[in-house]
Amino acid sequence: MQITMKQIAELAGVSVGTVHRAINDSPGINRDTKEKIINIAKSLNYQKNLIASSLVKGETITVGIIIFDLEHSFFSQLATSAINKLKEHGYISYVLITNKIKEDEIECINKLLSLNIDGILIVPINKGEKFTQYLNSIKKPVITLCNFVSKKLPHIGIDDFKAMYDAAKFILSKGYSRIIYLSPPLENPKGINIYTLQQRYNGVCEAIK
Repeated sequence: MQITMKQIAELAGVSVGTVHRAINDSPGINRDTKEKIINIAKSLNYQKNLIASSLVKGETITVGIIIFDLEHSFFSQLATSAINKLKEHGYISYVLITNKIKEDEIECINKLLSLNIDGILIVPINKGEKFTQYLNSIKKPVITLCNFVSKKLPHIGIDDFKAMYDAAKFILSKGYSRIIYLSPPLENPKGINIYTLQQRYNGVCEAIK
């Protein structure tokens, strides 16, 4: 049988509102009373009703993570790190993959919106002003990772140009002059977002001029 806040309130000798404040770590409650309520809740193995909480707060405590795939170690590590960090803050993560298909990326975003997630972390495959406007129109926090889209969107990533520029310059400083640079194809007939690849290539080219 699922334990309710009302049962905890009766055992603690307080109101349901006081239990609610204690469980949700809200202000306006005595520290000793809060500790007593939490201990009772733990002893009864009380499980917080996330659906009810989301209806009250207007939040679902969920975040969507959209990446290319899980086969590449970089993306699996990225997803794992994001999931663990979000978990520390009480969030549940949904991970969706696009397989570098622009239409699938839009579908992933729409699926997350249908779940009323609180925010999205995305390694984007789409690009351009139209895509930027679309992301800004969904009224949810969106952070792009790795592939840059627009200054109008929050972005987390390294300076790939400088990283590869510095790497190439270091090799040249060691007396090497014949450098081979290996990269996935930079030809882009499908018009997908290869910002990171382009920046790395440009950094190497600038260094060896």
